[in-house]
Amino acid sequence: MLTLMTMTAGLTMGWDPKGLANTPLMGWNNWGTVGCNYNDSYIREVADSMSTGGLQAAGYHMIILQGCIVPKGSRDNTTHAPIVDPEKFPNGMKSLADYVHTKNLTIGITTSTGTTTCEGFEGSYGYETIDAATYQSWGLDMINEQVCGLPNGAVPKTLFTKMQTAITASNSPMLLYMDAQGQGNVETWGPSIGTVWSTSTGLNITTSTYNDMFNDYNNDLKFPNATSLGAWQDPGLLMVGSPELTPEEWETHFSLWAIAAAPLFTSFNVVKPPYGVMSVYTNTDVIAVNQDPLAKMGLLVVSKNATNPSTVNSVWVKPMSPAAGESQAAAVLLINTDDSNTAEIILYFADIFPGVSTVHSVRDLWEHKDLGSMTTKFSASLSPHVSIALRVAITA
Repeated sequence: MLTLMTMTAGLTMGWDPKGLANTPLMGWNNWGTVGCNYNDSYIREVADSMSTGGLQAAGYHMIILQGCIVPKGSRDNTTHAPIVDPEKFPNGMKSLADYVHTKNLTIGITTSTGTTTCEGFEGSYGYETIDAATYQSWGLDMINEQVCGLPNGAVPKTLFTKMQTAITASNSPMLLYMDAQGQGNVETWGPSIGTVWSTSTGLNITTSTYNDMFNDYNNDLKFPNATSLGAWQDPGLLMVGSPELTPEEWETHFSLWAIAAAPLFTSFNVVKPPYGVMSVYTNTDVIAVNQDPLAKMGLLVVSKNATNPSTVNSVWVKPMSPAAGESQAAAVLLINTDDSNTAEIILYFADIFPGVSTVHSVRDLWEHKDLGSMTTKFSASLSPHVSIALRVAITA
């Protein structure tokens, strides 16, 4: 049986000399909503909206540009440095990065370990040193490196290592996001090379379904011990705001990523947010679970679905830093994973705090409501795909 005491092993810290990733990264990526239909002016507008619209205050600090940055073959004839699309970025990338930094935000761009990115633009294969030095000169904070366009026989681990070595040689604090899409057993070597790595092929905010989301989460769940301080595995972009999910499913989705200590990257229209999404993205109680400094990934615990006792995969638990006066604390997520039937989901406190029958503090993280102390268990009758997120603690 998994308990809070058996969920505390971690690995060494990932590469993060600037301290940007002491907790899971939070930010925005263009690809899910606008694709290549963006330019310098639009990204400045995104930065403005993040700065003034509540996202930055909630902890979202990074903008990642994906695709359509350096056209295929666009390099300086002498230095071989990459050259950004002059129509999209007429003032150059450094000017845009400088503007983003004035908003107290950070910025990264996408390249590839291969000759082309997944979107068909210039990759970094064979140019790792010059590319890292160029990105450093532009003032970037992250390189998002894909695994597309690989020559025959190329090994992702080797190529990611080359890029990280080049970043180190450039004396830059840039982070490396390894968009490995779960390939090459990245969970075994990713933490020793970069800061973030993807465990799936990714989600699309406009077309992916609730079941797609759960499949990507389950890919992340396979490697719980890979996550540690400064080293984060990413199950995919957040889909909060997707028309394919209900508002209740938005909450379940956001809670899952929070309890997994996953990066919180979104792709929704931050300039004109869809109705209802900001209250999810800026839920500080749930974000606090994600950003907890213990840096532990939540796991399934053995608990019961009272409606269907054979189902034991409906409760997730994440160790949390105890507050003053507490001896142990945890975040708990109860989900009715059934697609069609309402179910009573039960959490037995002894399953997470061995030998404890009474918890002294229970807080509902979506209702922002303290429920007081409870004995033996917490139960809830939940509709399909609906969840309850709690923070529970026992006093010292």
